[in-house]
Amino acid sequence: MALVAVLPGPLAAGHYLSLGVLSISLTNALIILAMVLLFVVALFAPFPRYEPKVPRQRDPESVPVDRRSNGGRP
Repeated sequence: MALVAVLPGPLAAGHYLSLGVLSISLTNALIILAMVLLFVVALFAPFPRYEPKVPRQRDPESVPVDRRSNGGRP
């Protein structure tokens, strides 16, 4: 019980923003604002694209007939 008596109470009540029926602490409002800004940045930030090091092989059916290695024969 002696330990409980030594602990101090709240040092300060903090700052609150009152908007009619809405009351929010300044710290929580700043955290919410930072989260919304981060979300908006994430919407417009480009995603990294994966570029393979080995070029893709072309489909032989998409190559014109005269360029096939077999001379165009089936």
